[in-house]
Amino acid sequence: MKFMLKTTIMLIYCTLAVLAKGGGGGKGGGGGGGGGSSRSGGSSGSSSGGSSNGARTGSTGQGVAGTGSTPKSVSSKGGSGGFGGAPPTYYASTRSSYSNYPPAYSGGYSPASRYGYTGFYNPSLLYFAILPPFLFYGYNSAYHRYNQNNGYYYAPQLTEQGSNTNNAVINGTANSGKDDNYHYSFNISTNNQYPMADHAFFSSSDHNARNADFVYRLQFSHVIEFDDVNQNGFYDANEPIFSVTSLQNLAWQPFQVTNLTVPNNATQSYLQTGTTANVAYNNTGGSTTAAAGNPNLTIRITYRTSNLQLNNTAPIIMQPNSLQYDFGVEGFPTAVASAHPNARLGVVQLLSTKTAAPVNFDVNMTTPLDVANQIKTNLTYGLSIGDYTQGRSEYQPTVNISDASSGMTAAWTTGIDPATLAGAPAYSSADWIWGSLAPSARVNKLLLITLPGYITGGNTTATGSGTLNTTFSGFGFLDTDVMNALANDGGLSSFGIASQSRVTNLILVWSIALYFAL
Repeated sequence: MKFMLKTTIMLIYCTLAVLAKGGGGGKGGGGGGGGGSSRSGGSSGSSSGGSSNGARTGSTGQGVAGTGSTPKSVSSKGGSGGFGGAPPTYYASTRSSYSNYPPAYSGGYSPASRYGYTGFYNPSLLYFAILPPFLFYGYNSAYHRYNQNNGYYYAPQLTEQGSNTNNAVINGTANSGKDDNYHYSFNISTNNQYPMADHAFFSSSDHNARNADFVYRLQFSHVIEFDDVNQNGFYDANEPIFSVTSLQNLAWQPFQVTNLTVPNNATQSYLQTGTTANVAYNNTGGSTTAAAGNPNLTIRITYRTSNLQLNNTAPIIMQPNSLQYDFGVEGFPTAVASAHPNARLGVVQLLSTKTAAPVNFDVNMTTPLDVANQIKTNLTYGLSIGDYTQGRSEYQPTVNISDASSGMTAAWTTGIDPATLAGAPAYSSADWIWGSLAPSARVNKLLLITLPGYITGGNTTATGSGTLNTTFSGFGFLDTDVMNALANDGGLSSFGIASQSRVTNLILVWSIALYFAL
């Protein structure tokens, strides 16, 4: 009789443990557990993730309803993708309007499928039912939960289209048959004035969906030499500009999308594509052309994406739900750098996103030096996009990111400002990603990414012939956990879900106590 009673208590405990964990990671924002379903969960949008051990700065949202609020003071330091209660149903209409979902797949990731549930925490295993739920808290945090050793999530199915053209699209699609139902598209192009990539999230796995629920664009426009007069590593307003090399309307090579297997691990793979173009140095004119000549230099852009966290395949760790890139400059003349010791080289990047989506920098020119240095000890840092940090633009810590949204001025050329650069690419209200949101109505931020070293050190290599090669790496991240939660119907009230979680955990504690008391 005593044995039967203990067995019954243990079975009740295991059942409650699973319920308290929200079904174990497969639940939209549930990640690797953390309680609650995708109606209340979400992963952290912390800035400095990017690492295999999940080291981060700033606060993180928890997956348990009633905790992990998203105050603006946190968002400005990397953001927090959790919700204090049931999230607002931002994106529910897309999921209901576009319901031609692909067949659901609720199996695990394998060398054959290359998508599905992956990671150490697996609800099909016995320990998931036995271990108490508090041991799972936090594994839904951005980046860290993708670690194969201690994470758990649904790896979307990757597909591509447009290879051998100047417009390649890579899609990641998730339909677990549970709460994971979405797809994202990386729309990479060079045939619309400038090289750019749209990072778009649709809250339906139906690829016929139009008008992204969340989107931001990273557009490369110029390579600029400027005089860092105060030597702070940033571009400050009115600092002299030596040269402006425009990337507009260059003869870019077509994208060739290839599926590459990770060396020494045939079960892992990633998609890679890239393009190159030659451009005349300082092709906008200016005084330095006479001194340096007008040689051709090469711009090389490489893009990569995977549905797994991959180490040692790129200059920075590849994260799922992100588009990683390397931007390289080859054969850049060093005449200006030799004549001006404070000269710096930077790449102009335009960030565009939806109206009213806040953009918060991890580090800016007013950040105390000790705080900035601490943040830049992480593998990557950058800026947050959206009320719930739905997007992140991450960079190697060897670069500085200047907010040049007020524009940059050179005596001999104009148009280095957000409005001009955003309005240059052709746009139609029938655009499948942006819809009726015209460039002038978007939030447009002009960034100058200052490259390290310039002649020596950092990622820069002098070629010995009066020119140099330099590169930097970054990635655009979409927090699909947060946005998938924003697409659900809101579920219970914040109080109701929080109370349910507390009651369930209280019953678990009493079950353990009763078991040992007997």
